[in-house]
Amino acid sequence: MKSIRYPFSLAVSLVALLGLSGPAMAQNVTFTKIADLATPVPGNGADSFNSIFPPVLDNGVVAFQANVGTSPSVFPGIYSSDGGPLAVVADTNTINPFTGNPFVGPSSPSIDGGVVAFVETVFQDQTIFTVESGTFSVVADTATGVPGGTTTFNSLVSPSIGGPIVAFFGGDTGSKSGIYEESGSGVTIVADTDTPDGDGGFLDRFTFNSAATDGVDVAFFRNTAERCSGIFCFIEPGSLYRTRGGLLEELVMNGETPFPGGGVFEFLAGAPSFDDGRIAFEASSSDGNIAILVHDGTDFQVIADTNTPVPDSLGGNFTNFRSVSTDGGNVVFDGIFGSSNGLFIDTGSSLETLILKGDMLDGKTVNGFSLDPEGLSGNSFAFTANFGNNDSAIYLAEFSFVPQLACDGFRRPYDGPDPVELNKRRVMTLKAKLFDEDGAAVRRRDVDARPVVQVLFEPAGGGEAVDVTHLALPDPRYRVGDKFRFVGGQWRYYLRTKRYKEPGLYTVTMQSGDGEEYEVSPTCQTQFVIH
Repeated sequence: MKSIRYPFSLAVSLVALLGLSGPAMAQNVTFTKIADLATPVPGNGADSFNSIFPPVLDNGVVAFQANVGTSPSVFPGIYSSDGGPLAVVADTNTINPFTGNPFVGPSSPSIDGGVVAFVETVFQDQTIFTVESGTFSVVADTATGVPGGTTTFNSLVSPSIGGPIVAFFGGDTGSKSGIYEESGSGVTIVADTDTPDGDGGFLDRFTFNSAATDGVDVAFFRNTAERCSGIFCFIEPGSLYRTRGGLLEELVMNGETPFPGGGVFEFLAGAPSFDDGRIAFEASSSDGNIAILVHDGTDFQVIADTNTPVPDSLGGNFTNFRSVSTDGGNVVFDGIFGSSNGLFIDTGSSLETLILKGDMLDGKTVNGFSLDPEGLSGNSFAFTANFGNNDSAIYLAEFSFVPQLACDGFRRPYDGPDPVELNKRRVMTLKAKLFDEDGAAVRRRDVDARPVVQVLFEPAGGGEAVDVTHLALPDPRYRVGDKFRFVGGQWRYYLRTKRYKEPGLYTVTMQSGDGEEYEVSPTCQTQFVIH
């Protein structure tokens, strides 16, 4: 698999006396293509994928639905990869061990702990399966009795697996429907049309694709909001529920629940993402605000809304959002701003850019993204990159974060905007201070790797800059090579310039001694000229 590595340097904080504020974090993102429309279907080298759907991810394993063939002979399948070759989870060449016939319509995968849950559809019959290491188990099918009812399931939709729990929407042939779960001892009710709503009635209009579990509890939407355009009106998600210790809690009711920052909740969108008691979701308010929110089990947290500036000085505020996924305290979402959009991450301490519309992946320009509520796992996320012209690919992205230390500038005479002219050999005494994200001065004992010097040279006659750091000679009193020393509360480097003889512009920069420990940004930089 080919990997592409992009560095992203993000905003850095200094103490208030320097006039700057904000988080201090540096980020690297590596993109690995898992599959595209030219990828041979595993076990069927004669075909490639016709279309691919947003992937799910757990501990580095990507699972996704893809269609094979051309209309009207299109066959769905579910495939997986840990970054290596694709494997078949279930497709039309896989034998269903309970019928002896090949699978016909596997779809809607969910993954946790190496176990994939999915729906198999054969005409009007549906079955929710789990599969682990090639062993299939039935969670529920159209022969399974509906708990609390008198008939069997007629519809089974969008399973979500977490630990021992598989949560899903189900309905019978009549008017009974709800959110159900199976955790090894039979299907039980999370909430259904016999569940009291607290106002003398019963719950109804469960959102089909919204069941989500974190392995302990279950969350879901209900369609309680009405949106009208002209003479047409649509029922959309408007309320959010979760279980806690076996009890059902209403977290959001449109038109009633206060929205963070003002107004009340109006609409919910997409599907919730649920991890470790935290529910991430998209919502809009009666005041016109649109937000990515997290309910942490106690209260709502605004991850980003239409008052949030787009990070990295991309311009303006977010104007809308499309999808969200949460895991391990991180939140990844698709944010829209102006005529563009991108995938962004909130780490709990900073909001950062991952990839933008217009960026290049494998030589193609990204036109958009598709992110599943289960697309984030640990320090990785999986998504579909859309390139236009019905071209798309699935990527696994791994990100890493390191602290950024801010340099407040070299001391005089190397603090001016103009290069220093050096017409004779001399020693440049470079002095600076470093600060962490809390504004505290960074001393020698605070870092394992001391900052280092870099010298770039641009010839007087023109040409590209070249690295000439190897010619730097530190003062012979201090055998520290290219490393700064911490002396008198400052980081110092004694740069002897006698080996720099070529006329041109020399740029001297302080850099991190170990990019995996920290970054220096903004850095300290000065220039000198030799004629």
